[in-house]
Amino acid sequence: MTDTPSSIRAIISSQLCKPIDEVTDDATFESLGADSLDGVELAIALEDSFSIAIPDGDIEEAQTVGAAIAVVERVLGEREAA
Repeated sequence: MTDTPSSIRAIISSQLCKPIDEVTDDATFESLGADSLDGVELAIALEDSFSIAIPDGDIEEAQTVGAAIAVVERVLGEREAA
């Protein structure tokens, strides 16, 4: 079984070229140096990695790593429930 939050943190770390220990649940994307383009690229990377479709705006509204994890887990849960 995959640890989804750890996988998401690793993707964010890779996409933003930040050490994994900086990618904490309460870290904001702004504090990690992300801009709007990074947000789009991050959403694409998460969609590709988890084979999901994140609704437009959901990742952009997520201001922290923890919020992004919650979005991905919600979408994964919805897919499993369908």
